[in-house]
Amino acid sequence: MGVHPVIRILFRADAYPAIGTGDLMSLVHFSRHPRVVAAGWQCHFMVRDHSTARNLLAGRQVSHVSLIPADASTAEERVAVVRYTADHNMDAVIFEITDRRLDTFDLTEIDAVTAAVDFYGWIPRGLDLVVNWDTEAPARYHCQDFPGTDFFLGPETVFLDPDFLSGRQRWQPEENDRRPVVVAMGGADEFDLTGGILSELVPRLPPDTSFVAVVGAGYGHLDRLRDLAQGANGRLTIRQNITDMCREFLGARHVFGAGGLTAYELVATGTPCSLVACYDHQVHRCRHFADRGWVRYLGHCQNLGPVTLPAWTGPADGTDRFASGLDRVVTALEEKIQLRRSMRNGNSRSQGMAMANWDFR
Repeated sequence: MGVHPVIRILFRADAYPAIGTGDLMSLVHFSRHPRVVAAGWQCHFMVRDHSTARNLLAGRQVSHVSLIPADASTAEERVAVVRYTADHNMDAVIFEITDRRLDTFDLTEIDAVTAAVDFYGWIPRGLDLVVNWDTEAPARYHCQDFPGTDFFLGPETVFLDPDFLSGRQRWQPEENDRRPVVVAMGGADEFDLTGGILSELVPRLPPDTSFVAVVGAGYGHLDRLRDLAQGANGRLTIRQNITDMCREFLGARHVFGAGGLTAYELVATGTPCSLVACYDHQVHRCRHFADRGWVRYLGHCQNLGPVTLPAWTGPADGTDRFASGLDRVVTALEEKIQLRRSMRNGNSRSQGMAMANWDFR
């Protein structure tokens, strides 16, 4: 049997304060799925030239990074994707672009399997695969209107770091718990919920309570946070752009988190947590998780009441909530790629046989 050529995949997503870092971070997680790594897939990333995206990828030692201008038009972006796909012989392109309508993006010139992480139903014709891990995703699509497109819908399909999906990393209670209270409001936190929540918690909780503020590559309020840390007399530690979020959550007494990718990470580990919906689309998932007793929901960021540390009521029930969903997405993508390759090879052989019968005299 011959050796199969390595799979090459292009991830197209962005990260900057107005949209946060979850889009890009989730695709980094996909690229580090154990099966992707074991098979030696070659993963490339294309991002708009924002410092948040550059810092996020550099901090995680991601290679094969291509930058396009931050202000590139959709047409210019399409040309860049098409050209890069052809020049580097990409087998697939996965988009996670949540700040614009993907259905305005012409996919017809992309000679590769195409997939998208979508949250709004903006599905261009011709996509091979769609993922939406929102809790209300199954009710959002008329899948029959997209023949040939595979849909993976629901929270179990979320793209998380392998540590969160392994089934081995689970939060454990401690007697007389003195672990820190952690505030992790996403990679950009454009509204500075981190500072707002800590401003309420630090003076309200006992003086022997310690805190950790986990902020991402796009966080733009460090001056305020440092002032809070200085006034907390050593009780507040700031950690930025860290690579091991699982360790932070497992080492916390309670986490105040955002309703984005962080919410899924907290639910996956069973860590006691309080969630804030930073955007309207996060409200349903926060309520969904709260209804199951996995989290406490504090409300939308524009209508938050007093921020308090709840009494611990025992570990969240159930584990491995998202363990198999990403496996199914990887399998489907690989099957699509292999099918496309076999069709290409079949067409090439057919053309070769036809040419062999031509009379060139």
